[in-house]
Amino acid sequence: MSGALRFRTINAAVEDGADHRLTLSSNLGEPVALNTKVHFLTAMRADADRVEIQHGAVANEVTFPVLEVPERCQRQPS
Repeated sequence: MSGALRFRTINAAVEDGADHRLTLSSNLGEPVALNTKVHFLTAMRADADRVEIQHGAVANEVTFPVLEVPERCQRQPS
């Protein structure tokens, strides 16, 4: 697999010893090597209408509350 990112929804997961077998929402389009890293992300949304950015000499900082989006509210990829 190339280094391109691919985002899919996990429709089902089974623990098989040290392995995990995942059923994804759609095909990845190419074979996946056994040692391919998988990152699990949780759908989130901002829980604020206003975001303030604090500008510093070297870096900027932003802080805002987030909420997990329940699975039933997530849009399925088209």
